[in-house]
Amino acid sequence: MWPIGNRAISLYEQAVALPTGGKAAKASRLHNLGASILSRYEFIRDVADVDRVISIQQQVVDLTPDKHAEKAAYLDELGISFLSRYEHLGHVADLTQALKFQNKAIRLLPDGHIDKLRIIA
Repeated sequence: MWPIGNRAISLYEQAVALPTGGKAAKASRLHNLGASILSRYEFIRDVADVDRVISIQQQVVDLTPDKHAEKAAYLDELGISFLSRYEHLGHVADLTQALKFQNKAIRLLPDGHIDKLRIIA
């Protein structure tokens, strides 16, 4: 299975390198790359993958304005990745980062939003 997954990652890496589309397009392509690498991490459990995912997701968050509809989701995903690394390595700093990014995501969502309730739970 992972030769196909690795090929998808390679294609997403090529897409990220494209100079077209501006910040929003780059953030979207990075998001797709990060999701592919995260899938491989969940299967193989190589901490280098989760390290890379965190780096990519941080770029996505940095490229995305707070008013963008997906910003809270990107922050939540970054928090979840820090939580995954915490569960893998046990470093309290990762747990602290997970809480920080998930709290930022919560603050961006209006009261009663279903994603806000999911993140809090």
